[in-house]
Amino acid sequence: MTSKTKNLILFFYPISWPGKDFRSRVPFSVLYLARMVRDLPVEVKIVDEAITPDYAGVIEELSPRILVAGVSSMTGYQIGGGINFSKLLRKIDPGIPIIWGG
Repeated sequence: MTSKTKNLILFFYPISWPGKDFRSRVPFSVLYLARMVRDLPVEVKIVDEAITPDYAGVIEELSPRILVAGVSSMTGYQIGGGINFSKLLRKIDPGIPIIWGG
């Protein structure tokens, strides 16, 4: 596999509420989507902002392989985290499609 192979689906789960400890909750929305594509010839990576608040390095490292990125977001605080993620990804590689859902 070369570094130019686009074989990764990246799901991002923003923090739901500021100042709360969300490490004990499960990001079911992106886990469900990861389950739906498990038989495709792609790798799935989930970045949970509550677990990895400094995710910029992870995104930069994975960016050459990202086929598409998905952002899980509901109306409210998560939108800000999703926007920050999307801006970062656009800055790193403007050609990666970003799909939002909630």
